[in-house]
Amino acid sequence: MFSAMQGNGPKVLGDAGLARLSESRLRVIERGARRRAEDCLHDGQCLSRLLAQALIDEERPLRAADLAAAARHIGRLMHDGERWNLLAEHASLYRTQRAVAAEVARHWSKWAQHFAEWPQTG
Repeated sequence: MFSAMQGNGPKVLGDAGLARLSESRLRVIERGARRRAEDCLHDGQCLSRLLAQALIDEERPLRAADLAAAARHIGRLMHDGERWNLLAEHASLYRTQRAVAAEVARHWSKWAQHFAEWPQTG
């Protein structure tokens, strides 16, 4: 593991483990990831509308700490949504580009064997 941290390990994409999965499994992952991305967007929109309404409420003004917490939460939701979308895109790529998936899976297998995370073949 230390050699990989120094850059001496095999080069591998962060999502390379997806490449070894079947088309049907990748389809399920893609759909699920897209739904989660939509959930994050929806939750962020809801929180944003709630925050906008709370900012104009003169009877109960927001504290700076509450405003900051809400802003951080919206930021996390948007970041999470981006990550879910990226997962969906990668699953779609590996599902539709089987030759690419096979090549990436081969490199992933070598990486996993290098770190004894996958049985040696042979």
